[in-house]
Amino acid sequence: MRRSKTKLAEMDRLRGICNFEGSGTGEAFRNYADFIATPSRVGSEFNYLDFDNSGTVDVQSGYLLLLGGGTSSGHFTGQVDTNLYFGGNLVLTPTATVEAYGLLVEGTLNLQLDSGPNGARFADIKAQSVRLFSPVLTLSPSNSFVSHLGDRLTILKNTGGNAITGKFAGLNEGSPITLVDGTQFRISYQGIGGPDDTGNDVILTVTFTPIQQVQIDIKPDSASNPINLVNQGVIPVAILGSASFSVSQVDVNSVLFAGAHAIHSAFQDVNGDGIPDLVLQFRTQDTNLLTAYQNLLAAADAIGGNSVVGALDTGVSTHQSTSVLLTGNTLLGGLFDGGDMADLFLAGDPLRQLLNQLAAQGLI
Repeated sequence: MRRSKTKLAEMDRLRGICNFEGSGTGEAFRNYADFIATPSRVGSEFNYLDFDNSGTVDVQSGYLLLLGGGTSSGHFTGQVDTNLYFGGNLVLTPTATVEAYGLLVEGTLNLQLDSGPNGARFADIKAQSVRLFSPVLTLSPSNSFVSHLGDRLTILKNTGGNAITGKFAGLNEGSPITLVDGTQFRISYQGIGGPDDTGNDVILTVTFTPIQQVQIDIKPDSASNPINLVNQGVIPVAILGSASFSVSQVDVNSVLFAGAHAIHSAFQDVNGDGIPDLVLQFRTQDTNLLTAYQNLLAAADAIGGNSVVGALDTGVSTHQSTSVLLTGNTLLGGLFDGGDMADLFLAGDPLRQLLNQLAAQGLI
């Protein structure tokens, strides 16, 4: 039987029994502070009406049934021998907590994922007894969510001695879960994620993390990006910031450009889009670009068309264009990479010495 409940007035504090009756429609409740539920009968119901909780809901006896779903950034607690029963679309933000004696879930459990200084952030859910009536598990990562291979997210702590009854819809033991960005988890209902060591927790283990693609600009003031490989100076490379990538989160010490670490870094808006970019400088002689240039010359000579032994074939340019890769980590451990084209070249005596070396090796 579906009941229609009246929308309660928004108050700083609500206290009373749970079995509210009424003839209106709207939210089951909107709670900003303390809601102390002391039902006068078992089975207090807010059937099919949503809720919005940013405070604390304390169930002191009986059942609290919230079958219409809702959002909580606050706290639900249940005393001994009480039950929290969630249905509909239950959205839990990273600040939410659910500490129940008995926890029953159907409908959809939507967990919002974020990252903080200590790693992944998500709702803290624990209960002595857990029953899952095939709810759909939805993971909603924020733009700042970062995961690492092998990370374990204990999304449900079963503090009792018995195994969880039921499972999430379509997710058997060991089933994969894939986020929209390609991050993959493996689910277990038998994990150990808390101090009880009972092995009955629901844990998501990261089995794959994608590499975020970023834009870079070699020598931002140049269109062709020429690099003289005997130059004893530096190569400036800009990592371009965007709405989805903040360069302030780059771990500069982790960045590699053509095998070299940066010797200097500075924030600057090099493309004039109003978003800060990170300009890094790399010593030319620290890179592996000379080796890349040698390989490019040898490959070009092999397909040059004229078999001139000991010299570059006619038509093979001493300027070789190639994509150069930059890789790095964010401060939270996420991986990123990006590439840009560069024009590698030598001239004069350094070029003649390199060609003689390649000829001696039989590479041209």
